[in-house]
Amino acid sequence: RTHKGYLDELAEPDRLIALTKLNAVEQALNVFTAAPVQQRRAATAGQEGGPIPRVHAVVYDPATGLLNDMNIDFERLAAMSYGGASFSPI
Repeated sequence: RTHKGYLDELAEPDRLIALTKLNAVEQALNVFTAAPVQQRRAATAGQEGGPIPRVHAVVYDPATGLLNDMNIDFERLAAMSYGGASFSPI
């Protein structure tokens, strides 16, 4: 529902690709904001290389055979989501 206006403006092939990307980002954000993940990231925040686990939103492209990382800043996105702001990660 959040992205309905954006998705409605796209032609069918582009709409499906955008919906796939949005779904990957939303599901990765769900993982990132889960309590066990946040607890572990807080416990490892001071280590070299940054906190773990690291969460990535990826989409497989069957046309190319590549797994594409969406390169999302989950800390910024989580802050926006909790603040009620809408976002368009794609």
